[in-house]
Amino acid sequence: EGYRLSDLRGEHVIDRAKLFLKKSMKIQTVFDSKEWEFIQDFRVIRNALVHNNGFLNQVHLLPSS
Repeated sequence: EGYRLSDLRGEHVIDRAKLFLKKSMKIQTVFDSKEWEFIQDFRVIRNALVHNNGFLNQVHLLPSS
């Protein structure tokens, strides 16, 4: 099944990577794993660090509703 580059849209680069793996490599089950959750947690920490000049506090790590 083909797709266009524009089909790989996501809010975060990790979301685009996930779409690529699903569409190109037909990988599905890994995204329900604890390892994938761990990767997502690192994305949140990375973004908190980058967007808060290297400082972390509880506010930046709380999940958004």
